[in-house]
Amino acid sequence: MTILDAFQRLAATPEAMAASIRQAGERELAKAEVLARYGDAASVMTPGPDERALIEACRPFIEAGRLDPHFVPAPETMDADVAVTVREATPFPTTVRGLLDEYMRWDRTVRDRTALDQDWMQPVAMGCRERILEDALDTVPSTSFADIEARLAWMQVVLDFGFSRDVRSDEACLDTLRADVARLASRSIPLP
Repeated sequence: MTILDAFQRLAATPEAMAASIRQAGERELAKAEVLARYGDAASVMTPGPDERALIEACRPFIEAGRLDPHFVPAPETMDADVAVTVREATPFPTTVRGLLDEYMRWDRTVRDRTALDQDWMQPVAMGCRERILEDALDTVPSTSFADIEARLAWMQVVLDFGFSRDVRSDEACLDTLRADVARLASRSIPLP
């Protein structure tokens, strides 16, 4: 028996067929929900002004071979000029709450587009912006309780990824949260 034969036998089991049918139903439901929210597929798939600005900002780096259009580098390995350009292509949030809000908008865009087209690929410019936001969410100091709540929400988002990320990112996020709490504690603000 070949590997292909074994795979075909496994895929033909009642459990595998039921799972496949369930997944197809879930995909169709997600697609219907997205279309109900936006009205039509073009509204979902057409890049908005921020995405267009990011794509245009990254185009020279892609054309010069300094940014692979199919690979999003981690912030610590991203070309410094690319990082600055992506950060400055659209207004960059100044609070943890603002960072999380923008990150969640990009995440929603990715999920909505992949609900309509499983083969859709995120533009590298959007991915770079998400990576820079992730790094900032781990390291930018909180300036309010709303920011601390946003950082905790970010930590939940990371947990919900369902896979491990580099432990240094988690350590940076926890160190920043500890510093946030210490800074607020030093102000002797009574908690309700």
